[in-house]
Amino acid sequence: MSRVVPPTEPNLDAAAAHLRAGGLVGLPTETVYGVAAHALDTQAVSRIYAAKDRPSFNPLILHVPVEQANLAALDRAGLVRANALDPEAQRVVERLSERWPGPLTLVLPKGPRVPDLTTAGLDTVAIRCPDHPVAQALLRRLDQPLAAPSANRSGRISPTSPQDVLEELGDALGLILDGGPCAEGLESTVVHVGPAGSVTLLRPGTLDRATLERLTDGPVHISEADPARPRSPGLDHRHYAPQTPFLALPTRCGDLPEPLWRRLRERASRASVIGVLCWTAEDASRVPRCLPGVEVHALALTHHGDPHEGARRLFSTLRALDALGADLLLAEPCPPAVDPHGLDFALRDRLRRAATALHDEP
Repeated sequence: MSRVVPPTEPNLDAAAAHLRAGGLVGLPTETVYGVAAHALDTQAVSRIYAAKDRPSFNPLILHVPVEQANLAALDRAGLVRANALDPEAQRVVERLSERWPGPLTLVLPKGPRVPDLTTAGLDTVAIRCPDHPVAQALLRRLDQPLAAPSANRSGRISPTSPQDVLEELGDALGLILDGGPCAEGLESTVVHVGPAGSVTLLRPGTLDRATLERLTDGPVHISEADPARPRSPGLDHRHYAPQTPFLALPTRCGDLPEPLWRRLRERASRASVIGVLCWTAEDASRVPRCLPGVEVHALALTHHGDPHEGARRLFSTLRALDALGADLLLAEPCPPAVDPHGLDFALRDRLRRAATALHDEP
């Protein structure tokens, strides 16, 4: 079993040595914790896929130090091919990379040094510069990019604390650097920059669509991705999922239309303990009255509806629900309203992939 260690200078040196030798390390970032490996070492990258039981068609994101966080430096390092981008696309990349370090991943033409395994055979590579002092300190020691997908078994809930990493992948890692709880709580926003500077949102995150449009001074399109050939991680139909059966409700529990209420009652009658994910503390206080005759534990994502609090707490709350020993988990709409340009979109995306809709359950 791996050890969780503080990010002291000796521990950072030990982590760097382990990565140079082809091993895996638990790495804190501002988004979620990653399982890191030398991104240009095919054998090291293969250990990520094995540890996570990750499909080989699912590409990895390269993490780079702040000194490489611009198009010219990435090109010189052989990580991207800047000359494959037309001038307008180069301008857009430069504008977007102004948000580095931060929770933004850019999908760009792959450079000659990046192994096919790292990009799942694609001719593009996903790059980001993490905004976390521990991640940056480790990257500077290596002077090489790290591949660092979320440190969880494939399809499971992403980790936002070192203890989560220990529970998920502890046997596979040399050590886990303790960077505290993640500040953002959701994986990075991923965008693809194409011809003439077109921008496509592949995975929503805390850097929202409206902000991207202000940065690029143009429209941001929403991808209709093929899960069998994703250009970004996190696009599986089933992802971020608890092990307990998990159903998403279209409305708050007390507002369900009668046909769905009958379906929920029938499903709940086979459970002795039910966990419910709610948006606010007030919502959580109402839930037990909706499900009489069964033990109900309702957990709120936010105190009063702040979406940034909801993002920070989403995965840790899903883990807490999964640990209840319940027979069934339910999710009320989180958030209850949908802002197509805001953080609502990212939260709904994660829950849509984590849960089965009540009306779709067989």
